[in-house]
Amino acid sequence: MKLFIKHIIKAVLIGCLFVSVFKLEAQSRFNIRDTVEFRNTRFKGVTESLNSYRVIGNGFSLTDSGFVNVMYNAAYSFDGELLSNQNFTKDFGEFLITPNAGLIKMQDSSNLSFGLTFDENIDALSSFIIRFNEFGDSISTILYTSPYIEMFNPTYNFTSPITATISTNEDNSFFISTNIFQPETTGNDCYIQRMTPEGETLWQYVYATNANPDACYALLSTEMGGVFATIFEANFTTNRLVHLS
Repeated sequence: MKLFIKHIIKAVLIGCLFVSVFKLEAQSRFNIRDTVEFRNTRFKGVTESLNSYRVIGNGFSLTDSGFVNVMYNAAYSFDGELLSNQNFTKDFGEFLITPNAGLIKMQDSSNLSFGLTFDENIDALSSFIIRFNEFGDSISTILYTSPYIEMFNPTYNFTSPITATISTNEDNSFFISTNIFQPETTGNDCYIQRMTPEGETLWQYVYATNANPDACYALLSTEMGGVFATIFEANFTTNRLVHLS
């Protein structure tokens, strides 16, 4: 009987704990709905500066020739008020878009955004890095491609940034994970680089198995200057943790 009562009390306590956990609510400082004057807008990354939040994203703008894809860089006050918005497009070809890599803040207070665009010089899709100063003005744009670009038809050797993080090294470098396509063997592979904001590759690492795709969805800088990478092998439903330096 005593044992039965103990089980009842234990069940009640667990139930109370369960209910109390689900009653917890976050406080909302502000909750705004903003299209930044574009249709189908998608915020892809956010950073904080001294006096505002900066958001990177993309949407569609209606022109005389139809809808075009616009990349925007918007600033919001700490109360959610839109302070400024700068737009970026290409004059011809495919327009800039911003995949999941989003926006990261560098050690010198500049911001980097990563995305996918069309490079007319090689007639193929390329990844881009846009560097902004703390006021949202663009400083430079750099294109980079797959390491397989010289081996196969460039049209199929696209790169698509997935995630990025700054390095603990005092050289303003960062780590970037990119999805690359190797058409004749393993399909989508994982491409991790340590780069400078000027586009110099300090080292590179390709993770390629028979899984399709191999993809790195998370990076974590280490105090010693390296990086932890989480890699997913899709066909094998295997997750790996790799330490690179």
